[in-house]
Amino acid sequence: MNKIYTFLPILVSLLTFSSHSNGGWSYYGSSDIGGEFFIDYDRIRKKGDYIYFWVLRNYLEPDQWGDMSSMSYRKVSCQVPRKEKELQSVTYDQHFGKGNITKTMSSEEDWKYPVPNSIREDHMNIVCSQ
Repeated sequence: MNKIYTFLPILVSLLTFSSHSNGGWSYYGSSDIGGEFFIDYDRIRKKGDYIYFWVLRNYLEPDQWGDMSSMSYRKVSCQVPRKEKELQSVTYDQHFGKGNITKTMSSEEDWKYPVPNSIREDHMNIVCSQ
């Protein structure tokens, strides 16, 4: 029984360390058409009633322009109803935001509301619980 108590903290430490092995990005979900999604927990910021954070998306296959990943800076209101705006998006020709920047877009788009059980709802729940 003592072996379990010794092994469990080591296992938890290893899992925590490996989740940050891609430059601070932590995996939080995937979708069949969207690829893998990551959040940079070190850059989550709260200002007033809003939370600001970065999301990284690795595409399953290159998109029509040959891009393999994108990073987007988002603003979330954790009040009911929860809502989100994308403030900036940058696309890259390699996974994990590496390689060449192929596009940079800034906007103050309209608020979006998460669909239940969606990737958007997942990351909103994560940042609102921080």
